[in-house]
Amino acid sequence: MQCLFVIGGIKMNIFGITESLKRFNWPDYLVFFLMLLSCSLIGIYFGWKDHQKHRHLRGKRVRRGSEALDYLVGGREMQVLPVAMSLVASLISGIGLLGTSTEIYLYGTQYCFILIGIVLTGFVLHFLYLPVYHRLRLTSLYEDVIQGVVMIGSLIMVAVKATIQVGGLQVVLNRNFESGRIEMPIWDIDPTIRTSFWTTVIGGWVFHCSINGICQSMIQRYVSLPTLKNARQAVWIFIGGVFVLLGFTMYNGLLLYAVYHDCDPLQTGLAKKKDQLVPLLVMQILGDYPGLSGCFVAGVFSASLSSLSTGLNSITAVILEDFIKPFQKDPLSEKTTAIIMKSTVIIVGLFSTGMVFIVEKLGPVLQLAITFAGVTYGPLLGIFTMGLTMPYINAKNALIGACCGLLSSIWVVYKTQIDIINGELYFPEKPTSVENCSYSFDYSSIKNNNTVPTSPSEKFYHFSYLYYSLIGCCITIVLANVFSQVFGKQKVEDVDFELISPIIRKYFMKNGMNHEASAAKPEASQLLDIGSR
Repeated sequence: MQCLFVIGGIKMNIFGITESLKRFNWPDYLVFFLMLLSCSLIGIYFGWKDHQKHRHLRGKRVRRGSEALDYLVGGREMQVLPVAMSLVASLISGIGLLGTSTEIYLYGTQYCFILIGIVLTGFVLHFLYLPVYHRLRLTSLYEDVIQGVVMIGSLIMVAVKATIQVGGLQVVLNRNFESGRIEMPIWDIDPTIRTSFWTTVIGGWVFHCSINGICQSMIQRYVSLPTLKNARQAVWIFIGGVFVLLGFTMYNGLLLYAVYHDCDPLQTGLAKKKDQLVPLLVMQILGDYPGLSGCFVAGVFSASLSSLSTGLNSITAVILEDFIKPFQKDPLSEKTTAIIMKSTVIIVGLFSTGMVFIVEKLGPVLQLAITFAGVTYGPLLGIFTMGLTMPYINAKNALIGACCGLLSSIWVVYKTQIDIINGELYFPEKPTSVENCSYSFDYSSIKNNNTVPTSPSEKFYHFSYLYYSLIGCCITIVLANVFSQVFGKQKVEDVDFELISPIIRKYFMKNGMNHEASAAKPEASQLLDIGSR
């Protein structure tokens, strides 16, 4: 890697290196443009196809809400593989592609055990959530296949090229073993440890259950398939895809250290922020190969686009069902519904894009994303879990429990972030070095990140960020059960058994639970926004 920074035997400085790395060649722009064009053409094609279908059916009797149904869940006629690819592309955002590798570089391989939690999530979805969601048809995606292929291809390309350039897999492993980045599981059950076996497996399991089990955008994909069997197949393909993608991003984290083991770009100032490490590696490794840097950037952009489009699609469903339809005296026409949904996407999309300028100032993206998502998803997971497994808890007690869970999570996160800002809470990073840099830099800017605080904080609320979902979920469920004892329970016999997960249902049916599925299959025009409940 040193030869990249030496020209004519003279060391380059930081400014010169930065200028040389930040430019794309025309093949890079071409690859990037072709990716955007391909995604756009897919949307245009399926939009034209749907238009032709509605035009053909004009004058015939069609189900009300078909426009919304097609837009939100693809008419429930999607295929397993495209849906699975869409799930993968939606979950693995640009945050995952960039942040996971940075996590491994800075803190080591403890985070890798989150893959076990992701596999456990598959079982929860398979047996607990999917049977109810799919039967109730609770609320399209156009295929994210191209975006998924670009993501996977770009990760493989970087991994292979960088491994060859540093001297092979053995060199990568040896350098990371010597630095302590590849390490055995930390079995300590202390919940304040940032990443241990238990925080990543248990905390990661609950977090991914909340992301994949109750998130509006993910559920829309599950129910876009025609049968429960298809939905379960898609889930397991999705779990496998996530496993592979995250595996590559984690390996790329090891590659980061293998490349920068004796010249840390964070200390020298070559990388201004931690999340710039992966793009820096890509530009150095692939910069001499026309089009390859553009391919990786296209992969990251694909991941971001997929997550953004997924979120916009879900927000559209929320706004339509909860903020517009309840205030309409007469049912909305198909044309009006389509206009509202597409206008909402444009407005919210512009707002979301503008928020980038705020988020970029808040620190490392992976921990930030999991932290803020965990605050809200934890209580929501508690509500859904109670709804599917505890029919004796009524809406009032569930809502009170969720509010308490949300407020508790916010308090924990707020206090923890304040302590981090004030230096009272510090997470030591793995050792790095600048002993053999091949370029000149300002040595006075080097910060010693290899020291451990002599008196670490022992405040009880300094939980691992991976536990925030678990905290909110547990507080919600426990307090809802307590309030049910105080304010009274709901009569189990009044609950429709179709609303209870099959693995729990049999324990309550003997108590006289209603066997009539009167509310099991709502009309297409009454799509429930379960992600906002």
